[in-house]
Amino acid sequence: MKYEWLNDYCLSHKGAEKDFKIEWDAVRYLIGGKMFALQGGDKQNKPIITLKCPLPVGYTLRREYPDIVPGYYMNKEHWNSVYLEGDVPDEVYLVFFPFIAA
Repeated sequence: MKYEWLNDYCLSHKGAEKDFKIEWDAVRYLIGGKMFALQGGDKQNKPIITLKCPLPVGYTLRREYPDIVPGYYMNKEHWNSVYLEGDVPDEVYLVFFPFIAA
């Protein structure tokens, strides 16, 4: 995985918690009981992190980066999955995070 800093960054947000959802084989990041990120794998077990962001932002990022796709097993409009072995620059992840507490 190229983005080792993501775990620390997700947990750095005020009130952020982390748990492991056995049924999903994935780590969830939550604030106030609401999930804002999910780290696991796709059906080929390629590592992904799924993040929520507003529609126009998500659609723009999907068009610009092939390694950002509609959210795997999530609402395809509001959630976006990012392949952690892909070529998405670190700073692009930061586009998602202002929306965490929203």
